[in-house]
Amino acid sequence: MKPISLHDFALQLYARPGVEPLCLSLQDDHGADVNMLLFLCWRGHTGHRITQQELNAAVGLSRRWSESVTAPLRDIRRWMKQQVEAGEDPAFSGLRERIKHLELEAELYQLQRLAELDEGQDAAHGTTSPAMAIHYNLVDYTRLARLQPLPPDGYWKQLVQHSRQISGQSDPASG
Repeated sequence: MKPISLHDFALQLYARPGVEPLCLSLQDDHGADVNMLLFLCWRGHTGHRITQQELNAAVGLSRRWSESVTAPLRDIRRWMKQQVEAGEDPAFSGLRERIKHLELEAELYQLQRLAELDEGQDAAHGTTSPAMAIHYNLVDYTRLARLQPLPPDGYWKQLVQHSRQISGQSDPASG
């Protein structure tokens, strides 16, 4: 059986009830990169605990892309939304939708680049349970990215649970 692609995994995880607001809270309130969260869950879903070298490469790539491309597009889109909602310039609506589309394309490109980082890695299943691998991948990311304030541990538990349901993995030990 062919493993699920990062793109497909990310779309399925993000579409699960409660995941989108959880990810946006982690992004807006704690400084997390949503694509990094999706990538780390994907890497862990087969029991792969990401190495420090892999994490450094992924965070470096994501940080550069987000700061240079995705975050500016998001800021523009959000500013325009405020203008439209305040009645300032209703004509912004069409342009805002095009910027929103560009932001989505930029995020999908980032996922593609993160998946490419994985191509040179061992494709075999890891030796850790998927639940533990996902959890430690997220915790290691929290430390490296210096997320502030620290997200509640319950956030990671929700992402682990949703990720395991997508991958069809069952880990009786984590109940």
